[in-house]
Amino acid sequence: MSGELKKLIIESFTDDKFSGSPAATFTTMFNPNNYSVKYAVEYEEDQGKGTSALPQKFKQTKPIDLSLDFMIDGTGASEDLTVDGSAPGEKDVIDKVRHFLSVVYEYDGEIHRPRYLRVAWGTLLFNCVFKSANVKYTLFKPDGSPLRATIAASFYGTVDDEKRVAEEADKSPDLTRYHTVISGETLPILAHKYYGDPRYYVAIAHANGLNDFRALEAGKVLLFPPISKKKSATKAAGAQS
Repeated sequence: MSGELKKLIIESFTDDKFSGSPAATFTTMFNPNNYSVKYAVEYEEDQGKGTSALPQKFKQTKPIDLSLDFMIDGTGASEDLTVDGSAPGEKDVIDKVRHFLSVVYEYDGEIHRPRYLRVAWGTLLFNCVFKSANVKYTLFKPDGSPLRATIAASFYGTVDDEKRVAEEADKSPDLTRYHTVISGETLPILAHKYYGDPRYYVAIAHANGLNDFRALEAGKVLLFPPISKKKSATKAAGAQS
């Protein structure tokens, strides 16, 4: 239905492919006012004494980090608390916080770890694992029982091994690919693009019957075959000697 209010939900799964029905689900009472997604790349920090700034050496792409804040209210001013389909008024703020932690944080004995999570709200669909949560209680009954809590939660993005290997294999020397040359491209440039090492240009030239690796004809289709690193390095060394 158009205009229907959709609540942010967090679903937990027992496998990293997120197959089948979720093992448990947490639904927020109120949607976040905002959320943030952090992307980061890590570089090696080693640098010899007495040297000036060095080129940054890539180390790894860090997991995407999702952070969001949401509120749990037990005053009844806006909406009655419910947990797992309970009747309004049967549960309190502590119950709701415990339910959140049971979905995202608690250890699952069947898989020997906390579960895999999916955060969904509007256009946000984020497969992840739990990173941390800070629960802040801000309003209390006369007996000290909390009436309101704000949860600042963060999650690490995750990709199952099969999908990760497929994505990383896109630049593997073990795959066969074809490339249509555009103006200005050279074999060393293309070797670095497809194999991560410009020295592979010798093997690429050999596979395509090329004598000049610098002057490539725009529109020409080149074969990029599986290449043995050892074999390619040997050919490159021979060509440079």
